[in-house]
Amino acid sequence: MTILSPHRRAFLKLFGHLGLVGLVAPAALSGCGGRDEPEPQAQADPLPAPAAKPDTPAADTTAHPCSDVSGLSADDRALRESYEYADVSEDEELICQTCEFWDPPVDDEECGGCQLFAGPVRDEGWCNAWSG
Repeated sequence: MTILSPHRRAFLKLFGHLGLVGLVAPAALSGCGGRDEPEPQAQADPLPAPAAKPDTPAADTTAHPCSDVSGLSADDRALRESYEYADVSEDEELICQTCEFWDPPVDDEECGGCQLFAGPVRDEGWCNAWSG
């Protein structure tokens, strides 16, 4: 049985509550218009720009063992991608090894892990959930 750290519990609880607000708010606000006539069709707004993240370094021609995610399910890979995980961070201070969600390598393993997503993680990596 895995025991969640207080920080992780708070993080998961917060995002659980935000998810509920996202589900309930549209239904609650649907009666606010007061008009019986249909709304005109508006053109879709362009997607917002993604959150700022460190520049991705030039591709490394030698594959690092921590880059191998072939053993992960499609759902695990999608979750990992949603955190925008990168093997190398541009900011030396914002690296996985200094993140509170970092799980250091066990025994003689080269790769660590993350409490938020599955798969191998480099100590020099970065994702958009970095927290120090």
